[in-house]
Amino acid sequence: MFTGIIEEIGCISQILKTSSGAAIEISCRKVLEGLRVGDSVAVNGVCLTAAKVQKNGFTADMMPETLKSTNLGELVQGDYVNLERAVSPGGRFGGHMVLGHVDCTGKIIKKYPEGNAVAFLISVPPELSSEIIPKGSIAVDGISLTVQKVEQARGTKTNMRFAYIEANKRNEVEIKQSPGPVYLTAFKVSLIPHTLKSTVLNYKGPGDTVNIETDILGKYVIKFLTGTRSSDDTGNDNSGKGLTEDVLRSWGF
Repeated sequence: MFTGIIEEIGCISQILKTSSGAAIEISCRKVLEGLRVGDSVAVNGVCLTAAKVQKNGFTADMMPETLKSTNLGELVQGDYVNLERAVSPGGRFGGHMVLGHVDCTGKIIKKYPEGNAVAFLISVPPELSSEIIPKGSIAVDGISLTVQKVEQARGTKTNMRFAYIEANKRNEVEIKQSPGPVYLTAFKVSLIPHTLKSTVLNYKGPGDTVNIETDILGKYVIKFLTGTRSSDDTGNDNSGKGLTEDVLRSWGF
């Protein structure tokens, strides 16, 4: 488990892709302290296992699913990545609970200064909309951030502009033309100067992809309240029923 507090920016020194996956070698210094073969390291928010630990870095293996479902499949030699070792018992817990299990990749739509901070508007698939809430936690490339706003986007194949509807205004953002009607969710986060310069978001901008992991606590709450449990201890099938009076009664309430 991780906390979303990035310890170091590493650099891809070598990446070897094969039909069965890939091996990635990352140059770094700080995360090597106490790192052993078999330990977990979050790389851009993806939990990987250190297969080799060298003097100036470590090597990790990636399976095809990891390459397909995260932005690690886009990496090339010389790219920078966020690094964080797994949290140790009794250590500081400065961010939020991050598992390193990426839900999807998002796309940066807009990056702009806002006071002493830099704001990012990031689009994600609409199915994640229920898991992203204002003032809630979210991991972006492994960085623990606070969601400031959640907006809805819509577009058509004849319109290259998507309307992002906020509370009191519309903000249209240019993106690529869609082959058909598209509905997206976008959220806004802001980074203070220290966080920006200490993470790879300092080098990213509109069009770049980021790994997204929503709050694990929220996922369990949604699963419980929407009735996705297949059965309870009494043997009653409550699948799809949600938290209803009948379900509570079957549990003895």
